[in-house]
Amino acid sequence: RRHVEAWLLISVPGDVVLSYQSTIRTFQARPFREVARRRGHVGEVTALAATADGSTLVSGGADRTVRVWNARGEDILLGVTVEPVEAILLSRDGRRVLVATWRGGRGYFAPLRAWNVATRRELRPWSNLGRALAIFSLCPGDEGVVASAVEQPADRSDPVTAVIGVFDLRHRRWRWRRPLGRTGCHFAAIASDGVLLHGAQGGHVRLARGDDGVEMGTAHV
Repeated sequence: RRHVEAWLLISVPGDVVLSYQSTIRTFQARPFREVARRRGHVGEVTALAATADGSTLVSGGADRTVRVWNARGEDILLGVTVEPVEAILLSRDGRRVLVATWRGGRGYFAPLRAWNVATRRELRPWSNLGRALAIFSLCPGDEGVVASAVEQPADRSDPVTAVIGVFDLRHRRWRWRRPLGRTGCHFAAIASDGVLLHGAQGGHVRLARGDDGVEMGTAHV
């Protein structure tokens, strides 16, 4: 596992939700006080996501489970994964959950898996993403996901290449992808207008168009 002990923090309207080890806690912002505490995972909570109104939380853990929590703090076991959960993305309507698990021994993500929250049925996995290194965020409209991955060149004597791009969830293929430099990619986010911001350790930041990856500018912060 890449992190042994960590804090996870997300914000929902009027509240702040955080997890530490196996407990998920919700704090009201004003006045500041704890309003809920959720326990269900055995071991560390490794991923959190919430609907826009904060009525539903989804969590994943080192115990290889994905759980859905309602406003009353009750949890439902949504699914079980083979590897520990590393990232969770929740569609804006709260109906679909995308889950990425980490194959630590191999150094990349397993294929993306997805569940329908209402029916608790698993959807067909996205196996075309390749050796994903990081799953960052859903694109506007929830039809694409920003991710970085490793690609093996046709000539296996050449070194592998790290790329960042947008993977189309409907057509199950990359919309676009661009090679990353030696610094790789440590964070990425896409705005509601489709502008993608991604950067790496050392303060290198790039701005690109989310629909085709054309670079709009660079900065060092």
